[in-house]
Amino acid sequence: MTLRKKTLITIGLTFLVLIGVLYGVHRITITDGFKELEQEDTELNVQRTLNIVSAELSELSIRAYDSASWDDTYAFIEDGNSEYIDTNLVDGTFISLRLNVMLFINDSGDIVLGKAFDLEQESEMAIPEDLNQHLSLGDPLVSHSDLENGVKGTILLSDGPMLVFHGLF
Repeated sequence: MTLRKKTLITIGLTFLVLIGVLYGVHRITITDGFKELEQEDTELNVQRTLNIVSAELSELSIRAYDSASWDDTYAFIEDGNSEYIDTNLVDGTFISLRLNVMLFINDSGDIVLGKAFDLEQESEMAIPEDLNQHLSLGDPLVSHSDLENGVKGTILLSDGPMLVFHGLF
């Protein structure tokens, strides 16, 4: 083997070893570091999202409790008077409370009144069809084991997730 071939082989092997070392350093320091940063960022964003959803659910429960605890609301559930609807279930109520759906359900699990509102279009809309799947007697959204427990969380509808709250007041 000539000196020229030995030199070319040595330079080539050195070049391949350097590329391997650089790849290893890159993989260990940069790629793994970015994976760790991405994981931390994702966890932080998920926690932020959970905090926002939790705050929205807390607000929703306060708004629901505020409306449901009125004597007029209790009376409406019992007698279904139209004056309550005309006074309290106007478009402005949905806008100010930031609600899309309000359902009034009596102790028997019957819907006394249901109304849905599109906040973006600011107009009345139909109650989502697949919401009815969650409204049967015995479903956690309608039935509770005792007066202290309510339900709050999300349900997945065909149009997307919906925050829900239902409690006994």
